Amino acid sequence: MTTKANYNNKDYFVNFNKQSMRDYYKIMHSQWFEATKSAKAAALKSGKSFLEHLRAGQAEGYYPGTPQVDRRFIDIQEDKFNTLIAYIYGQATLDSTIEKYNEIGLKEIGYYDANGVLEEYDKLNGMGEETVVRSQ
Repeated sequence: MTTKANYNNKDYFVNFNKQSMRDYYKIMHSQWFEATKSAKAAALKSGKSFLEHLRAGQAEGYYPGTPQVDRRFIDIQEDKFNTLIAYIYGQATLDSTIEKYNEIGLKEIGYYDANGVLEEYDKLNGMGEETVVRSQ
């Protein structure tokens, strides 16, 4: 599931599934993310598990250690989940759920902006040019 959010006059997609975590690792821990891709490729060739390759590479120092996910980012993901659960169990209306998802989307984009990596987020989830707001 994806929503569109406008942050600082620019439209972005915000994912409400595992893609959000994948993007987090790509942006915030890119070396580790690339190491996992390398370990998966090695596993396909060797027949051993991806984790065996990753752990061996980490132990030998050529793969970075597994990163800790920032608690602030986890809180945003939990908010996404809890909002969906509230809707599924009839504790929230569709309109209030959509409104909440838009708020959460802005919070997630703001997280990347506050960490100085909004440009990287934009590469993955930006929708092109800035939105031009015209007054009549």
